[in-house]
Amino acid sequence: MDWSTHDSPSLLSEGDITQHDLVDVLTIAGHSLALHNATLPVNMLPNEIFVEILRLAVTGIELDGMTWMASAMGTCRHWRELIVNTPTLWSDIELSKNLHFVELCVTRSDATNISVHLPMQPPNELPVTIDFLPALSLLAPHHRRIACLDLCLTPESTDWTANLSQSLSSTLEAALPALVSLSLTTRPGFHLRLQGNHLPSLRNLSLTSVTVEWTCLQQLSRLTSLTLNDTTHPNDCRGPLASLLDLLEACVWLESFIYERWKIFHGQAIPNDRIVSLPRMRHFYISGLPTDIIQVTSRISLPREAHLSLESFDLHTDAAPSNEFPVLWAVLPRDTTRLPVLADVRHVMVWFERYKLLVHADAHRSTFWDSYASKSSNCKVAPSAPHSPESDAPVIPSLCIVYRLSGAESDDYVLANAARELGALFPPTVETLVLRGAMDVVRTTVWARVLAAFPRMSHLELGAIECDIKTFPPALALTPGGPPCPRLRKLVLRYEPNEEDGGRQMLSELYEVLRMRDGAGCRLESLSIQVEPLGDDMLFMPSDVVSRLPPDLEEIERNLESVVGSLEIMLLIDDD
Repeated sequence: MDWSTHDSPSLLSEGDITQHDLVDVLTIAGHSLALHNATLPVNMLPNEIFVEILRLAVTGIELDGMTWMASAMGTCRHWRELIVNTPTLWSDIELSKNLHFVELCVTRSDATNISVHLPMQPPNELPVTIDFLPALSLLAPHHRRIACLDLCLTPESTDWTANLSQSLSSTLEAALPALVSLSLTTRPGFHLRLQGNHLPSLRNLSLTSVTVEWTCLQQLSRLTSLTLNDTTHPNDCRGPLASLLDLLEACVWLESFIYERWKIFHGQAIPNDRIVSLPRMRHFYISGLPTDIIQVTSRISLPREAHLSLESFDLHTDAAPSNEFPVLWAVLPRDTTRLPVLADVRHVMVWFERYKLLVHADAHRSTFWDSYASKSSNCKVAPSAPHSPESDAPVIPSLCIVYRLSGAESDDYVLANAARELGALFPPTVETLVLRGAMDVVRTTVWARVLAAFPRMSHLELGAIECDIKTFPPALALTPGGPPCPRLRKLVLRYEPNEEDGGRQMLSELYEVLRMRDGAGCRLESLSIQVEPLGDDMLFMPSDVVSRLPPDLEEIERNLESVVGSLEIMLLIDDD
């Protein structure tokens, strides 16, 4: 059809346009466009659903969700009217924006509760000083609407003045009846005074580099989450340990507690029978020196479902005579009845790397154990729910301990000393044991003690660093009471072949003990031998590693295949 010559009353001719006022023409065009947009599927959704879509879209924007929202307003008149007139879409206010935009958000959020944020600046960007004082003044009439306050006020990003400190104190010490979550990072020396009757709804509190009295915190008895990071507590007449226990005792609803401490408790006379029960706790984390951590862990009682995370600094391994020193016992009490998480353990990992030792233990072998996160030292993060749809991150284990080491030569004995303590700490029902570290200093008697402690173990992995594991095979040999670990089905040995025999002694002795175990009805289902280059081989060819293997490796391989269900010998490259 030729639209240029078709006689239709719905179209305006050139002559008609000259006879109409231009404003009328634009109005007609606007109405036509609005009618067309109204027929689009997205605009036919109920307003509640469309608003929820926009809210989820903004939540998924990592960089700047509110700026994206403002851009979305330009899509069409319907979108603009809906966004402008929906207060909840303006309730998330970032104070690093220009003051006019902050004021716009405060106004358009109307009477709804608001969340106020001043995020930490990215570390790879040049710091930009923010004038925070006008924003605080702008929020003053809206204190009663603040539900979430997350402020990172570091000296690098904030122009600290006496007026700013006073204004910030006025904001935080005002009546904030709707405030549910407060996270505050300041420069050292900022004194925060909290009053429980001003914060009736507060449930989540996180303070970093803040000066706050213990008695103020003890007023907040309905907290469910509390994080104290490098905080200072003046006027502490009872001492930090007693005050900390008083705080835990007062906050009976606590589910998550994170306490990062850098100062020593000093010797405090605390009765040994002073035990604080935390029946609702789900994640308990504390960091500090071993002497401080043990004073806390020996005086708390956790429920069975709680996760216990500890981060220890300086084991003083270089000061121990004969390189024997406590590792697990340095931070965990001898009486573990009040830490039932230890009674249910079925899977244990002790993983040594330079400058750190990781200890993980759990009742269930979740996806965590096969993930990269199992080798991470981040045990501070609160655990996700077992089937939480909010995150794909693996669930952290029930027990997570990180030891920060000094790098002394005596650190090589950390794994040997930890292995010596395993049987006394964990129950005989352990099924999986993964150990990695300097294996050449672990005596056969220690290996025998480990195997005897866990008769139900079915999966054992040993990873040696810059050595082989020749002291281990004799511990697998038959004893007058029968074979150690009769349920052992999978064995993984990872080692670095030396120049002397390439691990021949270890592999030959392994064959002999596996042959005897096979004859006793304890045949191994799976054996994995993993060979990696020496630690000092920065550049190597696979042939260099192969040349260090025993010359009669093929015969050893045939022998091993005859006494196990399946055998694999792997050459590892790039830790793969």
